[in-house]
Amino acid sequence: MNAEKLYRNRREDANWQAVREVQRALPQKSVEDRARIVNTRDSTSNSEGDRFCRLTRNRCVRRRGLFDAYEQAGTNRRADANGSRSLHSRNHTHYVAGSVVQTDIHHPTDSALLWDAVRVITRLVQRLGEIIPRGVSTFHNRTRAAKRRHQQIQRMTSAQRQTRLAGKYRELIEITEEVVQSAHAVLEKTKEARLRDVLQEALLRKLRQEIAHYGQLGERVLDQTRRRVLEGEQVPNSEKLFSLFEPHTDLIKRGKPRTPEEFGHKVFLAESAQGLITQYEVLEGNPADQDQVEASLLHHQATFDRPPYSYAADRGFHSVDNEKACKVEGVKQVSIPQRGGQKTPRRQAYEKTPAFKQGQRFRSGIEGRISVLFRGRGMKRCRAKGRERFELFVGAAVLANNLLRIAALLLEKKKKNSRRSKAAA
Repeated sequence: MNAEKLYRNRREDANWQAVREVQRALPQKSVEDRARIVNTRDSTSNSEGDRFCRLTRNRCVRRRGLFDAYEQAGTNRRADANGSRSLHSRNHTHYVAGSVVQTDIHHPTDSALLWDAVRVITRLVQRLGEIIPRGVSTFHNRTRAAKRRHQQIQRMTSAQRQTRLAGKYRELIEITEEVVQSAHAVLEKTKEARLRDVLQEALLRKLRQEIAHYGQLGERVLDQTRRRVLEGEQVPNSEKLFSLFEPHTDLIKRGKPRTPEEFGHKVFLAESAQGLITQYEVLEGNPADQDQVEASLLHHQATFDRPPYSYAADRGFHSVDNEKACKVEGVKQVSIPQRGGQKTPRRQAYEKTPAFKQGQRFRSGIEGRISVLFRGRGMKRCRAKGRERFELFVGAAVLANNLLRIAALLLEKKKKNSRRSKAAA
């Protein structure tokens, strides 16, 4: 046995012996003294707490051992930046936050969307021409002309955009409009086409559906480009199309300096004290965070048949109505910082209370959970196509997180039981 292993074994034996001494000593103290001992730092000196527990420099106990020796029933331990703390009502603590899951699209510009419409429709019509050559005889390939205009727009300097941008966009709009109209003519011409081969017939129908789909999206792109570039209109985000391939994509602006604009969907998440995600929802558009509080309370009530003991969120979820709703639903501790305005002395005192601060410390844990979902579960960017697959992708990431978290909790419980049985022996 090498020296490192021998030292480790002696260290573990000394730690378990110290744990047994703490177990014998703790019943002699009051609840307040127990809490003081549980929250002491790792004992390596002859402090007052060490002398009480009969610990010296050669017989030390780690904080983990102190928690194993004494942990109140019905509490939950959670490590954060400030150390381990306890929280009552472990199954009914609600931490909520919002984040954005990106769709797999390139950065949208009007010229890029027009170019996408031309090249995709042309490719589909050419594939249709391989099945029915006569049906596409009137369609002209304009991809080179469209690509040239798109590149010219992208390469313009700021000074050139002042004088030449509108003209180039008019040319690109005319080309795209010609392609879309030709595609509609092809669909009309091949409407009565029938093939003897079943597979070829199915492929024909599929291609016609895709041409019609991208033709409609191309018309939307033409309309918004005319309104924005030529007429100078401010088009609402709800009427904009950001991608031909993921038309369900929303523009999310959260005021972050590094990512002022994000393209995807806003996702609402709620986490319990054990790190399990109890609710997730893919939201439509860019709704305010404060609009999700009442719905999350109702969801928690329906899931657990009781309101959460504590409800913690960041200041984006704050409103007077939300705090009233939490009180009406029976939430004992509401920890949502005030957003904007001058805080009254009463509000300042409330936000300085230990319970409020504790809720905010625990709430910060959901930011780490979001980071785990993004970096460890791959939820940062969805490469699946379509809104339904997007929601399935988010649900799969949440399910994977919960399964791994449950496994970790079971392993922790197994280790704890084995340590207790070893300490009692």
